[in-house]
Amino acid sequence: MDIYGEEYQRCQEFSRQFEESEIGQHYREHFCLKEAARPISEKIIEEAYSNIQPHIVNTIEEVKSKVKRRLCVLPKGHMGRCSCFPRMFISSLLTKKIDKKTETSIMNTSGADDYVFKNRCSRLFPIALTNEQERMIRQPQGQKLKCAIPLKEQTTPFMMATALIDWTVYTTNVNGINEHINPHSYEVVTYGDKLNEHKKYLQEYFLSHNRPIFNDMGNTMCPVKHRTLEINNLTDPERDIRLNPYPHDIQMGHISSRTNDCYTIHGTNLVMMTREGNRIIGEYSLIENDWIESLRSLIAQFD
Repeated sequence: MDIYGEEYQRCQEFSRQFEESEIGQHYREHFCLKEAARPISEKIIEEAYSNIQPHIVNTIEEVKSKVKRRLCVLPKGHMGRCSCFPRMFISSLLTKKIDKKTETSIMNTSGADDYVFKNRCSRLFPIALTNEQERMIRQPQGQKLKCAIPLKEQTTPFMMATALIDWTVYTTNVNGINEHINPHSYEVVTYGDKLNEHKKYLQEYFLSHNRPIFNDMGNTMCPVKHRTLEINNLTDPERDIRLNPYPHDIQMGHISSRTNDCYTIHGTNLVMMTREGNRIIGEYSLIENDWIESLRSLIAQFD
């Protein structure tokens, strides 16, 4: 099979359209977006390729040509070093867990069993398969190939950077987060008022769809439940959120759901939602009214 066939090409075309769109141009005008990290190591790529090679027509050279670096998310024209992951907080167990949540939400794929899809891998990994392609080579209880990521969880460096910028705005506006922000950190000083400017952009964008994402005090809230998000919804040092989840824990909510036809990790397509809000939305789009009409139909049965 050709791992860079029609589905992959559709995703790439979508990414091109996003970069050239009015939204994409907003990020280009305001943020650095220069290459700012080492690429995935050749050894990791070669190991994955050797495991999947019997099943694909693509050469190792073609796969390596798809390897891309993460981009800087600091303001355009900034002084000093670039940064592809802003460090905004006073170091503590809590803030380390916040940064880890950002990393696992934006930069890495979700957990997998390693039979085909790698567990917690970079979304920029150059070998990505559709669910159908994964089933074709999957051998349960056989060799763990650890050779690919789901195409529906892949993204591009530009899209990842724009998603990370949005997520940084959401995180730094969670109620109570201010006492954990380090005002002297390089990233905080370098951003200046740029994140507040981008917050206004996001606020206006979602309000244009009648979906407020910040409350009257400017704090991040779930756009479904309209519940203000607190630090212990984001992470809790006393509780493993994965094993003991609460209804109002923060999850990454997609506007357009994950699909093999286009990349969905990008700016303006992600918001913070509570688990309960995310469950209500399901596969519907937040900015369309289908989920609201579905709820109205459900409620009407009990009137």
